[in-house]
Amino acid sequence: MHPTLFGTVASYSVFFTLAVGVGLVVSFILAHRSGVLTRDYALAIIVVAAATLVGAKLYGSIERGGEFAPLSAELFAGYRAPGAVLGAALALSLLQRFLAVRPWAVADILAPGAAFGMAVFRIGCLLAGCCVGSVCELPWAIRLPRETLLWHKHVGEGLLPSTAGASLPVHPFALYLGGWSMIVGLAVSLYLRSKPKEGQVFLAYIALAGLGKFVIENYRSTNLPHIQYAALASGLIGAALFLYRRPVIH
Repeated sequence: MHPTLFGTVASYSVFFTLAVGVGLVVSFILAHRSGVLTRDYALAIIVVAAATLVGAKLYGSIERGGEFAPLSAELFAGYRAPGAVLGAALALSLLQRFLAVRPWAVADILAPGAAFGMAVFRIGCLLAGCCVGSVCELPWAIRLPRETLLWHKHVGEGLLPSTAGASLPVHPFALYLGGWSMIVGLAVSLYLRSKPKEGQVFLAYIALAGLGKFVIENYRSTNLPHIQYAALASGLIGAALFLYRRPVIH
């Protein structure tokens, strides 16, 4: 087990659990405030949240060539955002067949919760040292200690001697992602309060989250173009659908 910036890899699982909890609690609160917290809507929230996690996990597995880590590791790591979007979209498309809910309304309720949950989740990424940024000399750059994955990367690339006590300074990539998720969560929460057409809050979330992630991916330590351009695609599709469905005011 690799040392991490502030603690152990166990911190990743703690914040993963907290992220799921925060996402569900926020969604249930918003459903209650919207006056739709029936048994069917509560079940729909749980089903879509589960489909989001399953989609993210399967996408991460495909990215790794179909390989799976031990169960204890798989439960708390290896999730990818594009798979989460696909999983949520599939679940939402099937909801109306089995539950007395309006799928777009469910999606709007889930969007802020998903954003705030991701903000919490990224704290775990930072502590585990799994999502790290490229080398930089900015005042807010961070260093990860000896024997972390980033330290091994820098040593392997010849950027550091094997005697170095920490990695080179890098962008706090996980904090960039988490900070943007928090901003998106606040934005779509305020938008939901304005009672827009159903589905617009969810599409605004997809657009903002995808386009923001596309930009932030430029600061990751290892270039992952398939992740970056998947984020761009989802962001553009979300923006296009948002504009297409937006009521025209005369």
